[in-house]
Amino acid sequence: MRQVLYRAYRPQRFEDVVGQEHIIPILKNQIKTDNLGHAYLFAGPRGTGKTSTARIFAKELNNGSEADIIELDAASHNKVEDIREIVERLTLAPFEGKYKIYILDEVHMLSNAAANAFLKSLEEPPPHVIFIMATTEPNKLPQTILSRAQRFDFAKITPEVIIRKLKEILAEEGIAYDPQVLELIAQKSDGGLRDALSLLDKAIAYGALEMEQVTSALGSSDQDRLLALLRSIVDRDISEMLRLLSDIRLAGIEAKVLLFDLIELLRDVILLHYEVALSNVTAKRATEFISDKNAAYLLEELSKIASQLKFSEKPDIRLLSELVILANTPMTSVEFIRQLSPFIKETVALQNAEIAELRQKLAALEQSMANGAGYSQNAVDKAENTVDNYNSSTNDKPGTENDFSTAADQPIHPKPDITKEENRKIDEPERKKIAHLQSLLPELKQKLRDIRRLNIYSVLELAKPARYVKGHIFFVFEGENRGMLSVMISTKPNQYVDPILSELLDEKITTHYVTDKELSEIKEDEWQSLIDEIKEVFPDVELVFES
Repeated sequence: MRQVLYRAYRPQRFEDVVGQEHIIPILKNQIKTDNLGHAYLFAGPRGTGKTSTARIFAKELNNGSEADIIELDAASHNKVEDIREIVERLTLAPFEGKYKIYILDEVHMLSNAAANAFLKSLEEPPPHVIFIMATTEPNKLPQTILSRAQRFDFAKITPEVIIRKLKEILAEEGIAYDPQVLELIAQKSDGGLRDALSLLDKAIAYGALEMEQVTSALGSSDQDRLLALLRSIVDRDISEMLRLLSDIRLAGIEAKVLLFDLIELLRDVILLHYEVALSNVTAKRATEFISDKNAAYLLEELSKIASQLKFSEKPDIRLLSELVILANTPMTSVEFIRQLSPFIKETVALQNAEIAELRQKLAALEQSMANGAGYSQNAVDKAENTVDNYNSSTNDKPGTENDFSTAADQPIHPKPDITKEENRKIDEPERKKIAHLQSLLPELKQKLRDIRRLNIYSVLELAKPARYVKGHIFFVFEGENRGMLSVMISTKPNQYVDPILSELLDEKITTHYVTDKELSEIKEDEWQSLIDEIKEVFPDVELVFES
Protein backbone atom coordinates (compact mmCIF):
# COMPACT_ATOMS: atom_id res chain seq x y z
CA MET A 1 0.00 0.00 0.00
CA ARG A 2 1.30 3.41 -0.96
CA GLN A 3 2.32 5.54 2.01
CA VAL A 4 0.69 8.97 2.23
CA LEU A 5 3.00 11.83 1.34
CA TYR A 6 3.10 13.63 4.68
CA ARG A 7 4.35 10.41 6.34
CA ALA A 8 6.69 9.41 3.53
CA TYR A 9 8.31 12.84 3.53
CA ARG A 10 8.21 13.62 7.26
CA PRO A 11 11.49 15.36 8.20
CA GLN A 12 14.09 12.97 9.65
CA ARG A 13 16.95 15.45 10.06
CA PHE A 14 17.22 19.10 11.02
CA GLU A 15 18.12 19.81 7.38
CA ASP A 16 14.73 18.45 6.27
CA VAL A 17 12.76 20.96 8.36
CA VAL A 18 11.65 23.88 6.17
CA GLY A 19 10.48 27.37 7.03
CA GLN A 20 11.85 27.44 10.61
CA GLU A 21 15.33 28.82 10.05
CA HIS A 22 14.99 30.99 13.17
CA ILE A 23 14.70 27.89 15.41
CA ILE A 24 16.81 25.04 14.03
CA PRO A 25 20.26 26.75 14.42
CA ILE A 26 19.51 27.49 18.10
CA LEU A 27 18.61 23.87 18.86
CA LYS A 28 21.68 22.57 17.02
CA ASN A 29 23.90 24.98 18.92
CA GLN A 30 22.43 23.89 22.26
CA ILE A 31 23.30 20.29 21.45
CA LYS A 32 26.81 21.28 20.32
CA THR A 33 27.59 23.32 23.45
CA ASP A 34 25.64 21.00 25.81
CA ASN A 35 23.74 24.06 27.03
CA LEU A 36 20.35 22.39 27.39
CA GLY A 37 17.14 23.28 29.16
CA HIS A 38 15.06 20.81 31.12
CA ALA A 39 11.80 21.80 29.37
CA TYR A 40 10.95 23.12 25.91
CA LEU A 41 7.71 24.45 24.45
CA PHE A 42 7.21 24.33 20.67
CA ALA A 43 4.22 26.54 19.80
CA GLY A 44 2.70 27.42 16.43
CA PRO A 45 0.07 26.61 13.77
CA ARG A 46 -0.62 23.02 12.77
CA GLY A 47 1.55 21.37 10.16
CA THR A 48 4.58 23.62 10.65
CA GLY A 49 6.95 20.94 12.00
CA LYS A 50 6.62 21.15 15.78
CA THR A 51 6.32 17.43 16.53
CA SER A 52 8.80 16.45 13.80
CA THR A 53 11.36 18.92 15.17
CA ALA A 54 10.77 17.57 18.71
CA ARG A 55 11.49 14.01 17.52
CA ILE A 56 14.61 15.07 15.62
CA PHE A 57 15.85 17.11 18.60
CA ALA A 58 15.24 14.16 20.95
CA LYS A 59 17.11 11.72 18.69
CA GLU A 60 20.04 14.11 18.31
CA LEU A 61 20.27 14.46 22.10
CA ASN A 62 20.59 10.67 22.39
CA ASN A 63 22.94 10.17 19.40
CA GLY A 64 20.22 8.76 17.17
CA SER A 65 18.66 6.35 19.66
CA GLU A 66 14.87 6.32 20.01
CA ALA A 67 14.72 3.87 22.93
CA ASP A 68 14.39 6.57 25.60
CA ILE A 69 11.92 8.82 23.76
CA ILE A 70 8.38 8.62 25.14
CA GLU A 71 5.75 10.38 23.04
CA LEU A 72 2.29 11.08 24.46
CA ASP A 73 -0.75 12.77 22.97
CA ALA A 74 -2.09 15.04 25.72
CA ALA A 75 -5.46 15.11 23.95
CA SER A 76 -6.03 11.45 24.87
CA HIS A 77 -3.78 11.33 27.98
CA ASN A 78 -5.04 14.43 29.74
CA LYS A 79 -6.23 13.03 33.06
CA VAL A 80 -4.41 13.46 36.34
CA GLU A 81 -3.86 9.65 36.50
CA ASP A 82 -1.95 9.78 33.18
CA ILE A 83 0.39 12.48 34.45
CA ARG A 84 0.96 10.71 37.78
CA GLU A 85 1.99 7.60 35.85
CA ILE A 86 4.60 9.66 33.99
CA VAL A 87 5.84 11.26 37.21
CA GLU A 88 6.34 7.85 38.83
CA ARG A 89 8.60 6.76 35.93
CA LEU A 90 10.80 9.84 35.98
CA THR A 91 13.27 8.36 38.45
CA LEU A 92 14.04 5.43 36.11
CA ALA A 93 17.38 5.80 34.31
CA PRO A 94 17.54 5.83 30.49
CA PHE A 95 18.06 2.46 28.73
CA GLU A 96 20.54 3.50 26.02
CA GLY A 97 20.81 7.26 25.67
CA LYS A 98 21.98 10.02 27.95
CA TYR A 99 18.46 11.40 28.51
CA LYS A 100 14.93 10.14 28.99
CA ILE A 101 12.88 12.52 26.82
CA TYR A 102 9.12 13.01 27.07
CA ILE A 103 7.32 14.58 24.09
CA LEU A 104 3.84 15.82 25.04
CA ASP A 105 1.85 16.77 21.94
CA GLU A 106 -1.11 19.21 22.21
CA VAL A 107 -0.15 19.88 25.82
CA HIS A 108 -2.84 22.57 26.15
CA MET A 109 -5.40 19.73 26.33
CA LEU A 110 -4.28 18.75 29.84
CA SER A 111 -6.95 19.18 32.50
CA ASN A 112 -6.34 21.65 35.30
CA ALA A 113 -5.72 18.83 37.75
CA ALA A 114 -3.27 17.14 35.36
CA ALA A 115 -1.43 20.42 34.75
CA ASN A 116 -1.08 20.99 38.50
CA ALA A 117 0.24 17.45 39.00
CA PHE A 118 2.76 18.07 36.21
CA LEU A 119 4.08 21.37 37.58
CA LYS A 120 6.48 20.11 40.27
CA SER A 121 8.16 17.64 37.92
CA LEU A 122 8.34 20.23 35.17
CA GLU A 123 10.09 22.70 37.46
CA GLU A 124 12.65 20.30 38.96
CA PRO A 125 12.89 17.07 36.94
CA PRO A 126 15.71 14.55 37.50
CA PRO A 127 18.94 15.51 35.63
CA HIS A 128 18.39 12.81 33.00
CA VAL A 129 14.84 13.96 32.07
CA ILE A 130 13.91 16.51 29.38
CA PHE A 131 10.36 17.54 28.51
CA ILE A 132 9.43 18.75 25.01
CA MET A 133 5.89 20.09 24.80
CA ALA A 134 4.09 20.99 21.56
CA THR A 135 0.90 23.03 21.20
CA THR A 136 -1.14 24.91 18.64
CA GLU A 137 -2.78 27.03 21.37
CA PRO A 138 -0.18 28.27 23.87
CA ASN A 139 -2.68 30.87 25.12
CA LYS A 140 -4.62 28.06 26.80
CA LEU A 141 -1.64 26.98 28.90
CA PRO A 142 -1.38 28.26 32.47
CA GLN A 143 1.35 30.80 33.08
CA THR A 144 2.96 28.45 35.56
CA ILE A 145 3.80 26.02 32.73
CA LEU A 146 4.82 28.74 30.26
CA SER A 147 7.30 30.23 32.74
CA ARG A 148 9.07 26.90 33.28
CA ALA A 149 9.93 26.13 29.64
CA GLN A 150 12.08 27.56 26.86
CA ARG A 151 9.56 28.66 24.24
CA PHE A 152 10.09 28.46 20.46
CA ASP A 153 7.40 29.89 18.20
CA PHE A 154 7.06 28.09 14.86
CA ALA A 155 5.95 30.32 11.99
CA LYS A 156 3.58 29.58 9.14
CA ILE A 157 5.52 28.39 6.11
CA THR A 158 5.46 30.83 3.19
CA PRO A 159 3.76 29.77 -0.08
CA GLU A 160 7.11 30.04 -1.89
CA VAL A 161 8.75 27.53 0.47
CA ILE A 162 5.75 25.18 0.26
CA ILE A 163 5.78 25.31 -3.55
CA ARG A 164 9.52 24.61 -3.62
CA LYS A 165 9.05 21.56 -1.36
CA LEU A 166 6.11 20.27 -3.43
CA LYS A 167 8.20 20.56 -6.59
CA GLU A 168 10.97 18.47 -4.98
CA ILE A 169 8.50 15.77 -3.94
CA LEU A 170 6.76 15.63 -7.35
CA ALA A 171 10.13 15.43 -9.10
CA GLU A 172 11.09 12.50 -6.87
CA GLU A 173 7.71 10.84 -7.46
CA GLY A 174 7.98 11.47 -11.21
CA ILE A 175 4.59 13.19 -11.46
CA ALA A 176 3.87 15.96 -14.00
CA TYR A 177 1.93 19.02 -12.82
CA ASP A 178 0.52 22.40 -13.76
CA PRO A 179 2.47 25.11 -11.80
CA GLN A 180 -0.83 26.85 -10.99
CA VAL A 181 -1.92 23.72 -9.13
CA LEU A 182 0.96 24.10 -6.68
CA GLU A 183 0.08 27.77 -6.16
CA LEU A 184 -3.52 26.80 -5.37
CA ILE A 185 -2.44 24.08 -2.93
CA ALA A 186 0.04 26.40 -1.21
CA GLN A 187 -2.66 29.05 -0.88
CA LYS A 188 -5.24 26.65 0.58
CA SER A 189 -2.79 25.03 3.02
CA ASP A 190 -2.57 28.31 4.95
CA GLY A 191 1.09 27.96 5.89
CA GLY A 192 1.01 24.28 6.92
CA LEU A 193 3.25 21.92 4.96
CA ARG A 194 1.46 18.85 6.31
CA ASP A 195 -1.86 20.24 5.04
CA ALA A 196 -0.24 20.98 1.68
CA LEU A 197 0.98 17.38 1.37
CA SER A 198 -2.47 16.06 2.32
CA LEU A 199 -4.09 18.24 -0.37
CA LEU A 200 -1.48 17.11 -2.90
CA ASP A 201 -2.23 13.48 -2.02
CA LYS A 202 -5.92 14.10 -2.60
CA ALA A 203 -5.26 15.81 -5.95
CA ILE A 204 -2.98 12.97 -7.13
CA ALA A 205 -5.63 10.39 -6.22
CA TYR A 206 -8.19 12.32 -8.30
CA GLY A 207 -6.13 12.28 -11.50
CA ALA A 208 -3.83 14.54 -13.48
CA LEU A 209 -2.52 17.61 -11.68
CA GLU A 210 -4.33 20.07 -13.93
CA MET A 211 -6.27 23.08 -12.63
CA GLU A 212 -9.71 21.89 -13.73
CA GLN A 213 -9.36 18.48 -12.09
CA VAL A 214 -7.67 19.79 -8.95
CA THR A 215 -10.26 22.51 -8.29
CA SER A 216 -12.94 19.82 -8.48
CA ALA A 217 -10.93 17.46 -6.25
CA LEU A 218 -10.32 20.10 -3.59
CA GLY A 219 -13.78 21.63 -3.80
CA SER A 220 -12.18 24.94 -4.70
CA SER A 221 -13.30 27.71 -7.03
CA ASP A 222 -11.96 27.83 -10.55
CA GLN A 223 -9.49 30.75 -10.55
CA ASP A 224 -10.68 32.30 -13.83
CA ARG A 225 -14.28 32.10 -12.67
CA LEU A 226 -13.34 33.48 -9.25
CA LEU A 227 -11.56 36.40 -10.90
CA ALA A 228 -14.57 37.07 -13.13
CA LEU A 229 -16.87 37.02 -10.10
CA LEU A 230 -14.72 39.61 -8.31
CA ARG A 231 -14.69 41.74 -11.46
CA SER A 232 -18.50 41.63 -11.68
CA ILE A 233 -18.80 42.82 -8.06
CA VAL A 234 -16.38 45.69 -8.65
CA ASP A 235 -18.09 46.66 -11.93
CA ARG A 236 -21.55 46.32 -10.33
CA ASP A 237 -22.55 43.95 -13.13
CA ILE A 238 -25.36 42.13 -11.30
CA SER A 239 -26.46 39.98 -14.26
CA GLU A 240 -22.95 38.64 -14.84
CA MET A 241 -22.48 38.10 -11.11
CA LEU A 242 -25.67 36.04 -10.85
CA ARG A 243 -24.68 33.96 -13.87
CA LEU A 244 -21.27 33.20 -12.36
CA LEU A 245 -22.78 32.33 -8.98
CA SER A 246 -25.12 29.87 -10.72
CA ASP A 247 -22.23 28.25 -12.61
CA ILE A 248 -20.16 27.96 -9.43
CA ARG A 249 -23.07 26.38 -7.54
CA LEU A 250 -23.66 23.86 -10.36
CA ALA A 251 -19.95 22.98 -10.19
CA GLY A 252 -20.53 21.82 -6.62
CA ILE A 253 -18.64 24.61 -4.84
CA GLU A 254 -20.15 25.38 -1.45
CA ALA A 255 -21.03 28.96 -0.57
CA LYS A 256 -18.63 29.03 2.38
CA VAL A 257 -15.74 27.70 0.26
CA LEU A 258 -16.42 30.29 -2.45
CA LEU A 259 -16.56 33.07 0.11
CA PHE A 260 -13.25 32.12 1.72
CA ASP A 261 -11.65 31.81 -1.72
CA LEU A 262 -12.75 35.41 -2.43
CA ILE A 263 -11.40 36.56 0.94
CA GLU A 264 -8.01 34.92 0.32
CA LEU A 265 -7.87 36.46 -3.17
CA LEU A 266 -8.56 39.96 -1.81
CA ARG A 267 -5.97 39.48 0.94
CA ASP A 268 -3.32 38.69 -1.68
CA VAL A 269 -4.48 41.63 -3.83
CA ILE A 270 -3.83 44.02 -0.92
CA LEU A 271 -0.40 42.48 -0.25
CA LEU A 272 0.55 42.80 -3.92
CA HIS A 273 -0.51 46.45 -3.98
CA TYR A 274 2.04 47.04 -1.23
CA GLU A 275 4.73 45.15 -3.18
CA VAL A 276 4.78 42.02 -1.01
CA ALA A 277 6.24 39.25 -3.16
CA LEU A 278 3.55 36.64 -3.91
CA SER A 279 3.19 33.99 -6.57
CA ASN A 280 -0.62 34.25 -6.80
CA VAL A 281 -1.18 34.87 -10.53
CA THR A 282 -4.94 35.39 -10.08
CA ALA A 283 -4.34 38.11 -7.48
CA LYS A 284 -1.84 39.82 -9.78
CA ARG A 285 -4.50 39.97 -12.49
CA ALA A 286 -7.02 41.35 -10.00
CA THR A 287 -4.75 44.28 -9.06
CA GLU A 288 -5.33 45.63 -12.57
CA PHE A 289 -8.97 46.49 -11.84
CA ILE A 290 -9.27 46.92 -8.06
CA SER A 291 -7.39 49.34 -5.81
CA ASP A 292 -5.97 48.46 -2.41
CA LYS A 293 -8.59 50.67 -0.72
CA ASN A 294 -11.54 48.98 -2.45
CA ALA A 295 -9.99 45.53 -1.92
CA ALA A 296 -9.74 46.28 1.81
CA TYR A 297 -13.37 47.43 1.86
CA LEU A 298 -14.59 44.25 0.11
CA LEU A 299 -12.40 42.10 2.37
CA GLU A 300 -13.99 43.66 5.44
CA GLU A 301 -17.53 43.25 4.08
CA LEU A 302 -16.99 39.64 2.95
CA SER A 303 -15.52 38.77 6.36
CA LYS A 304 -18.74 40.04 7.97
CA ILE A 305 -20.78 37.93 5.54
CA ALA A 306 -18.63 34.88 6.37
CA SER A 307 -19.45 35.19 10.06
CA GLN A 308 -23.18 35.40 9.21
CA LEU A 309 -23.12 32.33 6.95
CA LYS A 310 -22.14 30.14 9.92
CA PHE A 311 -25.68 30.47 11.27
CA SER A 312 -27.57 30.42 7.98
CA GLU A 313 -29.74 27.42 7.00
CA LYS A 314 -29.53 28.47 3.33
CA PRO A 315 -25.96 29.76 2.88
CA ASP A 316 -26.22 29.84 -0.94
CA ILE A 317 -29.26 32.12 -0.86
CA ARG A 318 -27.79 34.28 1.91
CA LEU A 319 -24.52 34.72 0.01
CA LEU A 320 -26.37 35.64 -3.18
CA SER A 321 -28.48 38.31 -1.46
CA GLU A 322 -25.47 39.78 0.38
CA LEU A 323 -23.38 39.98 -2.81
CA VAL A 324 -26.24 41.69 -4.67
CA ILE A 325 -26.40 44.32 -1.92
CA LEU A 326 -22.62 44.68 -1.94
CA ALA A 327 -22.46 45.03 -5.73
CA ASN A 328 -25.10 47.77 -5.61
CA THR A 329 -22.89 49.96 -3.41
CA PRO A 330 -20.76 52.29 -5.58
CA MET A 331 -17.09 52.00 -4.69
CA THR A 332 -16.72 55.79 -4.85
CA SER A 333 -19.03 56.16 -1.86
CA VAL A 334 -17.09 53.78 0.38
CA GLU A 335 -15.13 56.47 2.21
CA PHE A 336 -18.20 58.63 2.60
CA ILE A 337 -20.19 55.76 4.11
CA ARG A 338 -17.37 54.92 6.53
CA GLN A 339 -16.99 58.50 7.69
CA LEU A 340 -20.73 59.07 7.89
CA SER A 341 -21.33 56.14 10.24
CA PRO A 342 -19.59 57.67 13.29
CA PHE A 343 -21.29 60.98 12.55
CA ILE A 344 -24.72 59.35 12.57
CA LYS A 345 -23.97 57.61 15.87
CA GLU A 346 -22.74 60.87 17.37
CA THR A 347 -25.79 62.78 16.11
CA VAL A 348 -28.20 60.19 17.50
CA ALA A 349 -26.44 60.33 20.89
CA LEU A 350 -26.67 64.14 20.95
CA GLN A 351 -30.33 64.06 19.98
CA ASN A 352 -31.11 61.50 22.70
CA ALA A 353 -29.37 63.73 25.25
CA GLU A 354 -31.38 66.75 24.05
CA ILE A 355 -34.64 64.79 24.26
CA ALA A 356 -33.86 63.74 27.84
CA GLU A 357 -33.04 67.34 28.76
CA LEU A 358 -36.25 68.66 27.17
CA ARG A 359 -38.29 66.06 29.03
CA GLN A 360 -36.81 67.25 32.32
CA LYS A 361 -37.63 70.88 31.47
CA LEU A 362 -41.16 69.95 30.43
CA ALA A 363 -41.66 68.10 33.70
CA ALA A 364 -40.40 71.17 35.58
CA LEU A 365 -42.79 73.42 33.64
CA GLU A 366 -45.76 71.13 34.27
CA GLN A 367 -44.90 71.04 37.98
CA SER A 368 -44.65 74.83 38.08
CA MET A 369 -48.03 75.27 36.39
CA ALA A 370 -49.60 72.64 38.65
CA ASN A 371 -48.42 74.64 41.67
CA GLY A 372 -50.31 77.67 40.33
CA ALA A 373 -47.20 79.70 39.67
CA GLY A 374 -48.10 80.20 36.03
CA TYR A 375 -45.44 80.41 33.38
CA SER A 376 -41.95 80.93 34.71
CA GLN A 377 -38.98 81.72 32.59
CA ASN A 378 -36.78 79.99 35.17
CA ALA A 379 -38.80 76.79 34.96
CA VAL A 380 -37.60 76.23 31.43
CA ASP A 381 -34.17 77.52 30.62
CA LYS A 382 -33.80 79.51 27.47
CA ALA A 383 -33.53 76.99 24.64
CA GLU A 384 -30.03 76.22 23.49
CA ASN A 385 -29.16 77.60 20.08
CA THR A 386 -29.73 74.89 17.51
CA VAL A 387 -28.97 75.13 13.81
CA ASP A 388 -32.55 76.10 12.95
CA ASN A 389 -33.12 78.84 15.54
CA TYR A 390 -29.58 80.06 15.06
CA ASN A 391 -30.30 80.50 11.38
CA SER A 392 -33.40 82.55 12.12
CA SER A 393 -31.59 84.70 14.69
CA THR A 394 -28.68 85.37 12.38
CA ASN A 395 -30.90 86.26 9.46
CA ASP A 396 -32.40 89.02 11.55
CA LYS A 397 -29.02 90.64 12.07
CA PRO A 398 -28.32 93.62 9.86
CA GLY A 399 -25.68 93.18 7.20
CA THR A 400 -25.86 89.38 7.15
CA GLU A 401 -25.87 87.97 3.66
CA ASN A 402 -25.88 84.20 4.27
CA ASP A 403 -28.57 81.94 5.73
CA PHE A 404 -26.17 80.97 8.51
CA SER A 405 -23.40 82.80 10.28
CA THR A 406 -20.96 81.83 13.00
CA ALA A 407 -19.72 85.33 13.81
CA ALA A 408 -22.01 88.18 14.79
CA ASP A 409 -19.58 90.90 13.76
CA GLN A 410 -18.11 89.07 10.79
CA PRO A 411 -16.46 91.55 8.41
CA ILE A 412 -17.97 91.65 4.97
CA HIS A 413 -15.35 92.14 2.28
CA PRO A 414 -16.40 92.94 -1.28
CA LYS A 415 -16.15 89.97 -3.62
CA PRO A 416 -14.01 90.43 -6.72
CA ASP A 417 -15.17 90.10 -10.25
CA ILE A 418 -13.40 86.88 -11.16
CA THR A 419 -13.99 87.44 -14.85
CA LYS A 420 -11.58 90.43 -14.73
CA GLU A 421 -8.77 88.36 -13.19
CA GLU A 422 -5.89 88.39 -15.67
CA ASN A 423 -3.51 85.74 -14.35
CA ARG A 424 -5.06 82.29 -13.91
CA LYS A 425 -1.87 80.46 -12.88
CA ILE A 426 -1.28 79.78 -9.19
CA ASP A 427 1.27 82.28 -7.92
CA GLU A 428 3.13 82.24 -4.60
CA PRO A 429 0.61 84.35 -2.62
CA GLU A 430 -2.24 82.10 -3.72
CA ARG A 431 -0.19 79.01 -2.88
CA LYS A 432 0.43 80.35 0.63
CA LYS A 433 -3.27 81.14 1.01
CA ILE A 434 -4.23 77.59 0.07
CA ALA A 435 -1.63 76.17 2.49
CA HIS A 436 -3.00 78.39 5.26
CA LEU A 437 -6.52 77.25 4.47
CA GLN A 438 -5.36 73.63 4.64
CA SER A 439 -4.03 74.22 8.16
CA LEU A 440 -7.41 75.60 9.23
CA LEU A 441 -9.41 72.54 8.14
CA PRO A 442 -9.26 70.87 11.60
CA GLU A 443 -10.87 74.01 13.08
CA LEU A 444 -13.49 73.94 10.34
CA LYS A 445 -14.23 70.32 11.24
CA GLN A 446 -14.65 71.17 14.92
CA LYS A 447 -16.98 74.10 14.21
CA LEU A 448 -19.09 71.93 11.90
CA ARG A 449 -19.21 69.36 14.67
CA ASP A 450 -20.37 72.04 17.12
CA ILE A 451 -23.35 72.88 14.91
CA ARG A 452 -24.00 69.21 14.14
CA ARG A 453 -23.01 69.38 10.49
CA LEU A 454 -20.13 66.91 10.61
CA ASN A 455 -21.64 65.10 7.62
CA ILE A 456 -20.59 68.06 5.45
CA TYR A 457 -16.97 67.71 6.55
CA SER A 458 -17.10 63.93 5.98
CA VAL A 459 -17.69 64.62 2.29
CA LEU A 460 -15.41 67.66 2.20
CA GLU A 461 -12.49 65.48 3.33
CA LEU A 462 -12.68 63.73 -0.03
CA ALA A 463 -11.90 67.04 -1.78
CA LYS A 464 -8.98 69.41 -1.53
CA PRO A 465 -8.73 73.21 -1.79
CA ALA A 466 -7.12 73.82 -5.17
CA ARG A 467 -7.69 77.51 -6.06
CA TYR A 468 -8.17 80.79 -4.23
CA VAL A 469 -9.22 83.86 -6.23
CA LYS A 470 -10.16 87.00 -4.27
CA GLY A 471 -12.25 85.34 -1.59
CA HIS A 472 -13.45 82.48 -3.77
CA ILE A 473 -12.16 79.04 -2.78
CA PHE A 474 -12.53 76.08 -5.13
CA PHE A 475 -12.68 72.61 -3.52
CA VAL A 476 -11.86 69.91 -6.08
CA PHE A 477 -13.01 66.26 -6.10
CA GLU A 478 -10.37 64.21 -7.90
CA GLY A 479 -10.22 60.76 -9.49
CA GLU A 480 -12.54 58.18 -7.94
CA ASN A 481 -13.98 60.84 -5.59
CA ARG A 482 -15.60 62.76 -8.46
CA GLY A 483 -18.86 60.91 -7.84
CA MET A 484 -19.08 62.52 -4.39
CA LEU A 485 -19.64 66.00 -5.86
CA SER A 486 -23.40 65.46 -6.06
CA VAL A 487 -23.40 64.25 -2.44
CA MET A 488 -21.55 67.40 -1.42
CA ILE A 489 -24.02 69.64 -3.22
CA SER A 490 -26.94 67.89 -1.50
CA THR A 491 -25.55 68.91 1.92
CA LYS A 492 -25.97 72.63 0.98
CA PRO A 493 -22.49 73.45 2.24
CA ASN A 494 -22.34 77.18 1.47
CA GLN A 495 -24.65 78.27 4.25
CA TYR A 496 -22.45 76.48 6.81
CA VAL A 497 -18.91 76.37 5.42
CA ASP A 498 -18.73 79.92 4.03
CA PRO A 499 -19.39 81.84 7.28
CA ILE A 500 -17.02 79.58 9.25
CA LEU A 501 -14.17 80.06 6.77
CA SER A 502 -14.96 83.78 6.61
CA GLU A 503 -14.41 83.95 10.34
CA LEU A 504 -11.26 81.83 10.31
CA LEU A 505 -9.68 83.72 7.40
CA ASP A 506 -11.03 87.11 8.49
CA GLU A 507 -12.44 87.91 5.06
CA LYS A 508 -15.61 87.24 3.12
CA ILE A 509 -15.33 83.72 1.66
CA THR A 510 -17.46 81.94 -0.92
CA THR A 511 -16.72 78.25 -1.56
CA HIS A 512 -17.27 76.38 -4.82
CA TYR A 513 -17.20 72.64 -5.46
CA VAL A 514 -16.06 71.13 -8.76
CA THR A 515 -14.30 68.07 -10.15
CA ASP A 516 -10.66 68.19 -11.25
CA LYS A 517 -11.83 67.71 -14.83
CA GLU A 518 -14.15 70.71 -14.63
CA LEU A 519 -11.46 72.91 -13.09
CA SER A 520 -8.86 71.96 -15.70
CA GLU A 521 -11.25 72.82 -18.53
CA ILE A 522 -11.86 76.38 -17.32
CA LYS A 523 -10.35 78.86 -19.78
CA GLU A 524 -9.66 82.56 -19.44
CA ASP A 525 -13.09 83.56 -20.69
CA GLU A 526 -15.05 80.81 -18.96
CA TRP A 527 -14.79 81.83 -15.31
CA GLN A 528 -18.02 83.80 -15.50
CA SER A 529 -19.75 80.78 -17.02
CA LEU A 530 -18.57 78.71 -14.10
CA ILE A 531 -19.94 81.23 -11.63
CA ASP A 532 -23.27 81.16 -13.50
CA GLU A 533 -23.38 77.38 -13.22
CA ILE A 534 -22.63 77.58 -9.52
CA LYS A 535 -25.51 80.03 -9.11
CA GLU A 536 -27.81 77.46 -10.72
CA VAL A 537 -26.63 74.74 -8.35
CA PHE A 538 -26.86 76.98 -5.27
CA PRO A 539 -29.91 79.20 -5.98
CA ASP A 540 -30.28 80.08 -2.31
CA VAL A 541 -26.81 81.63 -2.07
CA GLU A 542 -26.52 85.20 -3.29
CA LEU A 543 -23.25 85.78 -5.13
CA VAL A 544 -22.25 89.45 -5.29
CA PHE A 545 -19.30 90.58 -7.40
CA GLU A 546 -17.85 94.05 -7.10
CA SER A 547 -14.84 95.53 -8.80
